[in-house]
Amino acid sequence: KNNFKKDSFNILIIVFFVLLLSLPFLNKAFHIDDTAYIYVARQIIKDPLQPYSFNFDWSSQSGLATHITNPPLGSYYIALIILFFGEKELIIHFFFILFPVIAGVSMFYISKKFTKKPLGSALLLGVSVAFVVMMHDVMLDIPFLAFFLLSLAVFVYGVDLNNSYLIALGSIFSGFAYLTKYGGIIIIPILAAYAMLKKSFRSLIYLIIPILFIVLWNLYTFFIYGAPHNSEILGWLLESQNSFRAESLLIRFLTNVLYIGGATIFPLILIYPFLIDNKNKLVLIATTLVATLLSVMLFFISNTFKFRYTILQLILFVFLFSTGLFFLFVIARYYSKISLRLFKINIMFHNYQKNNNIFLFLWFIIVFLFISTLAGGAVRYITILTPPMIMIYLNVIGDYKLLNPKELRNFIFLALASTSLLSIVVAYADYEFAGVYRDFSEIARQYKTSDNQVWFIGHSGFQYYMQKKGYKILGLNDDSPKKGDIVIKAQIPSPRKFSPLLKERLVLLDTKSYKGNLPLRVHNPKS
Repeated sequence: KNNFKKDSFNILIIVFFVLLLSLPFLNKAFHIDDTAYIYVARQIIKDPLQPYSFNFDWSSQSGLATHITNPPLGSYYIALIILFFGEKELIIHFFFILFPVIAGVSMFYISKKFTKKPLGSALLLGVSVAFVVMMHDVMLDIPFLAFFLLSLAVFVYGVDLNNSYLIALGSIFSGFAYLTKYGGIIIIPILAAYAMLKKSFRSLIYLIIPILFIVLWNLYTFFIYGAPHNSEILGWLLESQNSFRAESLLIRFLTNVLYIGGATIFPLILIYPFLIDNKNKLVLIATTLVATLLSVMLFFISNTFKFRYTILQLILFVFLFSTGLFFLFVIARYYSKISLRLFKINIMFHNYQKNNNIFLFLWFIIVFLFISTLAGGAVRYITILTPPMIMIYLNVIGDYKLLNPKELRNFIFLALASTSLLSIVVAYADYEFAGVYRDFSEIARQYKTSDNQVWFIGHSGFQYYMQKKGYKILGLNDDSPKKGDIVIKAQIPSPRKFSPLLKERLVLLDTKSYKGNLPLRVHNPKS
């Protein structure tokens, strides 16, 4: 009874933090891939059984909407919202608060199994930079994370309690994670790892459930569209994204290290507790030297880019990269010691706590490898790496007794405050950037007359708001605009090249630039 009251109070705190960090951003303009899922939702309202059966222009691609890279479960949810409440930003964002709440509460219950600070762990996830920014969008990263963590929480408790119903339910939620994002496929080896570490081999049978989700969905899309949707998107990843080329692997490794250092826990907080050990100080110096060498290389390499890195940006690169690399060293050192203990002492019998720590490491490694190969490159992918990372972080601090209980409590409070502040600043910069395209669709009116047509090229939020105002998207190699027509080209969100014939007839009339209230910029290569 006391545990129930305590858990209920902790859940209220988690919900309060989610609301505090999401309600001020409810009117955020639809942004980046938000718009693709809204277009699919509109199609679902027309024909619920054929979510991709409409023509869709997106960046360099045109034609049937099967080139949208995720399954449609999130769009079905959006379709329900639109059907009953309309397509306003504030309404859709409000209903999407459900997902960070599910993610936060699931993280709390998972952390009860794996850390001594479950509330601190859940709150650190809830205020982490990538999590906060992404929960203000209608993209699928936070809904995916919500189903991912919910599946894991229910499955873990089912295995520990030997409860078949919970194990089956956890497996069903893992199927929902897959139907939200194809990356959900990685939850199967993660669940399998937990079952095997707990010697619950009977639980592995239930993993047939998410496999059935995968098979049935791909059979259905093969029947409707002539190709399994998952295989079509996998082909796109391997061909256009060059997922396993050495250059791609190196770039994704570098960016993921940067994201660990800058988009999870506040950077100084991430490394501070471990600097008590003098050996770690030497490692931080070494990682800083590596980051400095990389930044010097970047300075010269970026001379061939459209925009060159500034000294300030390269200093920031050194700070964030060395922080991320240092923390990876901390994890490697911690688990090398655990492995030695297991080999020396526990090889012949089951050790609950050590196996829990090994599971967190396997979870971290599986996700890190996944986002460094098939699905990665953008900060938003770090959201699925953050949960095991936070629990490992708290466990290392606790196991090494780096801080006494009072210091640890104060430190977690400081971590929450500093990370929240950083997250709010970045989220506001993203809010401003998203709003530019909504604002511009109003400004574009001045170019419309009674006898001309306004065309545009560019996608994401720009495409959504321009189409909403009735302006026409310019097709691939389209030479349709007539004399007197206006063509508006967005600089950043993947504009197409003009057809050669049209390019010869164009005359530049005007350029519109925007400056935000903050010096911080997101999604801006020039900055």
